[in-house]
Amino acid sequence: MAQASDHFLNAMRLLTRLNCAQYLLSNLRKRPNGALKAHHHEQLTRLYVAAVRGVDPDLVRRIHDADYHAVHDATAAELTNQLDQIIAFDLDGDVGDRLIERFFRAFHRIALRVLIP
Repeated sequence: MAQASDHFLNAMRLLTRLNCAQYLLSNLRKRPNGALKAHHHEQLTRLYVAAVRGVDPDLVRRIHDADYHAVHDATAAELTNQLDQIIAFDLDGDVGDRLIERFFRAFHRIALRVLIP
């Protein structure tokens, strides 16, 4: 029987898959888009804080702003600012399922470490 943590992992994977893919796509050299990159990082952060704290994603910045900034800053420092080293991201490559999964797992691990110390 699956553990609750496995169910949560899968639920977050399903919930954030599009944001993960779009975030990675916005980082490719052939289609860079800083606004989309920022938007999807913000959405991922908001969804994690909302899920862990049990609030509506639209209320995260109002109720749990410190958590939002903690997750955003940690994922930026430990993942998004060094995608090439952490998930073997190639600026000139493609975004496929394996890369999306590596990004998701890294983001998930960092966000949960920050929110559930």
